Amino acid sequence: MKHAFLIAAAAASVSVASAHTVTWGYADLGSGSYTVWSGSYHGASNNGVEGRLMYTPVTQSGVSTGSASYATFNLLTLSKPSGLNDGTTNFYSAGTGSMGSTPGNGGSATLWQGVTISGITTGYYLLQYDPTSSFSAVWQPFDASIINGVIIQLGGGGGLGAPTAPGSGPTTITVHVNQTSPLVLGSTATFESGTIEPTAPLVLPNIVVNATHTGSLDSTSASMSGSGTVVINGTKFTFEGASSLTFDGTLTTLTGNGVNLTGAISGAGILENTGGNNTISGANTSAGSSIIGGSLTLGNTNSLGTNGNAVSTGTVILPNAGTGSTKTYAQNFTVSGVGENSVGAIELGSRATVGSSVLSGALTITASSKLRTEGNGGTQTFAGAINVTAPSVTLELLTASGSVGVIANSANTAASIFEKTGTGTMRLNAGSTVTAANGVNLRAGVTKDNGAIVGNVTAYSGSNLGGSGTIAGTVLIRSGAILAPGNSPGILTQVSGNATLAGGSTFQAELGGTTAGNGNGFHDQYYVQNGSLTLDGTAGGVLLQVKSWVKADGVTTFTAQRRDVFSILRTSAGITGTFADISNPDYNTWMLYDNQGTAHTLGNLYGTGLLGSQTFAAYATAPWQSSILTSIWNQSVTASTSSTNANPAGFINSATLGGKAAVIVLTSDNLNRDLALMSPEAYLAISDFGLTVGRDVLGQALDNVSLWKEGNWIVGAGYSRSQHDYLGGSDAVSNYRLQAYSSLASVRYQLAPTWQVGAFFGYTDGQTKGSAASSKVHGNTFGLLADGTKTLAGRMVALRAAISFGDFTYDMSRNGSKATDQKMNTVAAELSASTDFYKSEKLSFGPAVGVAYGRAKTASFDEVGGVLPLNIAGGSSESVVTTAGLQLTCELTTAAVVTVKAGWEHEFADAADVGANFAGGAGSGFSASASQSRDTAVGGIDFGLRMPSACTLHLTAEVRDNRQFNRNYVLGVAVNRRF
Repeated sequence: MKHAFLIAAAAASVSVASAHTVTWGYADLGSGSYTVWSGSYHGASNNGVEGRLMYTPVTQSGVSTGSASYATFNLLTLSKPSGLNDGTTNFYSAGTGSMGSTPGNGGSATLWQGVTISGITTGYYLLQYDPTSSFSAVWQPFDASIINGVIIQLGGGGGLGAPTAPGSGPTTITVHVNQTSPLVLGSTATFESGTIEPTAPLVLPNIVVNATHTGSLDSTSASMSGSGTVVINGTKFTFEGASSLTFDGTLTTLTGNGVNLTGAISGAGILENTGGNNTISGANTSAGSSIIGGSLTLGNTNSLGTNGNAVSTGTVILPNAGTGSTKTYAQNFTVSGVGENSVGAIELGSRATVGSSVLSGALTITASSKLRTEGNGGTQTFAGAINVTAPSVTLELLTASGSVGVIANSANTAASIFEKTGTGTMRLNAGSTVTAANGVNLRAGVTKDNGAIVGNVTAYSGSNLGGSGTIAGTVLIRSGAILAPGNSPGILTQVSGNATLAGGSTFQAELGGTTAGNGNGFHDQYYVQNGSLTLDGTAGGVLLQVKSWVKADGVTTFTAQRRDVFSILRTSAGITGTFADISNPDYNTWMLYDNQGTAHTLGNLYGTGLLGSQTFAAYATAPWQSSILTSIWNQSVTASTSSTNANPAGFINSATLGGKAAVIVLTSDNLNRDLALMSPEAYLAISDFGLTVGRDVLGQALDNVSLWKEGNWIVGAGYSRSQHDYLGGSDAVSNYRLQAYSSLASVRYQLAPTWQVGAFFGYTDGQTKGSAASSKVHGNTFGLLADGTKTLAGRMVALRAAISFGDFTYDMSRNGSKATDQKMNTVAAELSASTDFYKSEKLSFGPAVGVAYGRAKTASFDEVGGVLPLNIAGGSSESVVTTAGLQLTCELTTAAVVTVKAGWEHEFADAADVGANFAGGAGSGFSASASQSRDTAVGGIDFGLRMPSACTLHLTAEVRDNRQFNRNYVLGVAVNRRF
């Protein structure tokens, strides 16, 4: 029977020869000649040849490609032939360099049988040993597992070089071992070309690549490992293989086929990785490396030399350290590809280890390339310069899930296109710049720009752009992407170009304080320094998400209150468009964004301190404030789609008057004052003017009596000045000073000996003036009067009565808003009675009582101008006053009389009301009113002088005082003539 073995590439292994065969070896004689040796354990020297050798050209897999040839074993020796080196050119069935145990009746190979084959051309050969001895229970192979055979590929055209000395190994080795147990080569494998390619795991010896030559390890069919040294005296030493495995475990543990070398690597040549997943862990002082296929993992930071390293279609893996530690690699790399299976040419960090790594060496990018970071939670830092030296280069950084990839100190990473991919985080540190003439594309994960990006930036769905650096170029945040300035929190500045947030995108703002800035205690801001920002309303619009952060102490969570304003957007050329929705997941109080419909430069978010069930009315500290605060809320606040009672949020629009009022409410440092300024309360001063003038004119007309007795007609004229300071406003800004100047003409007729009737006409102009509102008023008054005496209960009683009607026009300036040529009508009436309890020739004394009524009505109109012009509704004021007092009259001379009065007034009713709404406002408006009873002390003096030609001169002064009215006085002068 025939027992086959296969041999390829000047390597060898144990196969089957005949019953006693335990080894197989060969010797390269050069010039295409080989001696093939079979070693057996015959016990005597006179044993004969047991068979012949048949060799047939085949393919690598053993398929015949030609006819068989035979060669008789014609060489015998009891000594181990020269050129057989255990483990390299001579192999035992145990797969080692010596016997595994003592077989049968012999202790080791004692007889070698050989055959020399010449004229071999390059190719694969199937060598079969045809035994001539019979088989029996004794004559059988020592180890049946070696029947699988060995392949040796033989070279032609002059052979493979000079024969090697025993122990030094062949010149070129390729080993295909069809066995499952490890195969061990000798102490050193010396390469002058060729490849070691095992078909079972192989433990490597020391490796030497001779000068001017190359060598390679091929892990296509099995993995290799070794702890010996590698000396590359030649041009290069190559790792190759068909494996395209991506490591998911610890990178220094091989998963699948690959080469694992833990010894030192040295020499003037380079290490080349063309395939397989390979690891080197020893120190490397060779001239460099070339990673053109597969992956090469560095077990230690010095496993590659500093310079001469190039990566293209392969991947070099720089693992990170363990938890809490950092590995720093100082190698420089020239990168010109995207790595094995596009996973990245440089992979910084391991995929399963929590730890950090730093590549401090420089990267020179000469073609479109990909970098990658891994590491579950660690930080992987490119700390050296990243220099792009070729045009039209796309540079991609893939940050895998859980990893943080950092570009730390690259002064200018300039590519045609820069791509950020992967769900991890890329952080561009301060001092680093990424330049991309044809755009920066953020495809996935988080990008923290704390340095500078130069180029147009597009953030795609699944990406998040933040940081506190700068961007020079346009920015487009696409649907599904997030713009989140800062590093919790911070200001991201776009120094040039316009920004657009497309419909379906999100703007995220973290709040740690009321000032935009970087770090705890600040809030986020996106600043478009020399351009505009557009919020696109299509595709569902843009979402604003408000997030909480901590105060400056780094511990306490910031909570937003009224008067807290957050300018989360800032532009030089304006913000156009509005947010479609606002969510407020972290706060239980209302957050309101100013969603202005017109271009504006600040995008402001406002805190309120109001729970979801509250409105602005909760700010009221007085009843009058509730209506205006409720009206402002109803006209300005729109709850967002995402708003809930637990996490309320909404919008205002300061382009509307209601929105402007809301901003004032939300920011005022004196809410009472500012609500008073919004209120129509200033128009109550107009009504007060009408009531005051009506009463003063009546008093002047009634007091201008004649001291002469002759004649029935009395014609008079007078002038008076009224003034008071009103201090009863809802706020100091609502207080005012009233001044009125009235001229009066009157006529009386003596209807009966004790009664006179008359009429009067007056003209008044004046003003009300406060810190925030002022008015000019003028108008005419017409009235009737009657006075006389009547005896009641035996006592003479003096009676006086008068009524007047006024028609006034006024102009008002209120908090910047104006009203001109507005109308007011008044009615005033007075009835009084007095008597003398004591009367002498020159002196009389007695009580006086009276009642006065006044009413003022204003028409509706619209203010113009100012911050918050109002629609003013028609207003009405009414007053009923009773008086009681004493008066003393003294005749100083026959021509002079003085009367002194003192008394008390009680105002039973003073009801004033004026309604308003913001100009163009919808919904309920608000009002201002004054309704309070009050007591007033009154004092007065009248000096009458009888003058020639039946004329009388009166000088009058009256003072009133209460809590609301201060410095209330009336001064008058009048003259009349009787005829």
